[in-house]
Amino acid sequence: MLFSHTVQCVVALKQDERASHSTLSLESIEIFNATISCVSWYTIDASMAESLPRQTRTRVSARKPACPAARVGGRSARVVMGVLRSTLEVLGRQGYGGLRIEDVADESGVNKTTIYRRWPTRADLVIAALMRLAEPPIATETGRLECDLCATFMTATTLRATSEGRGVVRALIAERGDPEVDRVVAAIRERHRAPARDLLSRARRRGDLPRRADIELMLDVLIGTVYTKLRESARPLDEQWVRAVVRLVLASVGPGKNAS
Repeated sequence: MLFSHTVQCVVALKQDERASHSTLSLESIEIFNATISCVSWYTIDASMAESLPRQTRTRVSARKPACPAARVGGRSARVVMGVLRSTLEVLGRQGYGGLRIEDVADESGVNKTTIYRRWPTRADLVIAALMRLAEPPIATETGRLECDLCATFMTATTLRATSEGRGVVRALIAERGDPEVDRVVAAIRERHRAPARDLLSRARRRGDLPRRADIELMLDVLIGTVYTKLRESARPLDEQWVRAVVRLVLASVGPGKNAS
């Protein structure tokens, strides 16, 4: 299904470029190859988020962080950062199954009742720590879908960008299959999908995308490609590369009724 969709992307782009008497660029071919190699890898993990009921996915993406906002630079902020940093250290060292709030309290020097007051469950604590390490993209919306998607994905980050993050990822992968670990991974993935999903959904409602556009499939291709690039390259994302990926996907679904 995704392979067929990606082929349609390239065909659509090729036809569009023929109309302007140009040729398909080498960059587009490279993006096509990268997309095929990465989308199936990503969607295996992304299917975990898709298995959540729709109302749960909405609740996860819209829910406020478990901990209240701390004053920047204040003692509360230092306590929060210390606890989350200690959580990542314990998680990387002992794995999710071996992570105890008592160990985090000892590591951070913070009373465990204080930790429980901010993060009622172990899952809440781990999700908060992972979100500090790799925050979701920041949605940008001006009403121009291509520009908005490009700007949003340029803010994307990945856990694998640091050695600390890679250690945490290895620990989580080793325990996949544990229902609680799977819920944590699904919640993190859903929060990273939510900003782009909101942009695409609103674009479809206002007629910038056809009504038949499959938003989740578009997300699979976009996020799979962008996050694989982040994972495999030590360099920051190139804006022109991101724009080419976005154009490839938008070309595959065609214009909406309001497209100029």
